[in-house]
Amino acid sequence: MNIRKLFVIGGASFCFVGCSHPPIDAEKPTTIGSITYQATTSPNPPHTGDDDILLTLWDSSTHALIGDANVTGSADMIAPQIKGQSVSGRSRGGGVYDIPVRFAVGTQYDVTISVERRQKSPVTIDYKVDVQQ
Repeated sequence: MNIRKLFVIGGASFCFVGCSHPPIDAEKPTTIGSITYQATTSPNPPHTGDDDILLTLWDSSTHALIGDANVTGSADMIAPQIKGQSVSGRSRGGGVYDIPVRFAVGTQYDVTISVERRQKSPVTIDYKVDVQQ
């Protein structure tokens, strides 16, 4: 194989990997108010149909896992604007919450998650998710 073919193949591979959107679990843990969170989806990357948002919560001051929060979430389609149903999350234990969502079509969604804890101010988490067909 000559050097020119190698460059073309290598360049195409780099663009394929480097130009794609990272899945949301590639984000580092983020702190908002009294919590630190990390989110991912199952499956990952997300696809049309029934998916789960998996949310791991820590107390931002003690770094302890949070297992007693009330978590609700929704996934709103951005274009066209279609509001998603708000659903309650379930604790899986170990600070992990499972929020079932349905992505109707492959497009970008605005995910909003509300976290309520006793004697703490409520926290709202917002981020975008690209859903594949």
